[in-house]
Amino acid sequence: FSDSFNTTHIINSLSFGDEYEGRVDPLDGTASFAKDRISLYQYFIKIVPTSIIKQNGVVLETNQYSTTKHYQAVGSAHDQEKLPGVFFIYDLSPIQVVYRETSQSW
Repeated sequence: FSDSFNTTHIINSLSFGDEYEGRVDPLDGTASFAKDRISLYQYFIKIVPTSIIKQNGVVLETNQYSTTKHYQAVGSAHDQEKLPGVFFIYDLSPIQVVYRETSQSW
């Protein structure tokens, strides 16, 4: 690989589905600066289907996600099977989260 292969990157925005109030997208604004000449970034992303049921009966079908980042320098003899780059590995959850808006009368 070339000595100029730089995996420094910025993730301005990453989301799945429609936006909703209070949503947090954990990778938004993430900046990662490569410390080594040749490196590998892996983002393991768990996507969870989410339904939001408003008091008026409107249902919003969307997704939320969590992530784990892994960084590794590449270049030694035992790393020959690894490719440098930035990779996103997705896992879709078989379980859905349902938020239901309610109000309490006192």
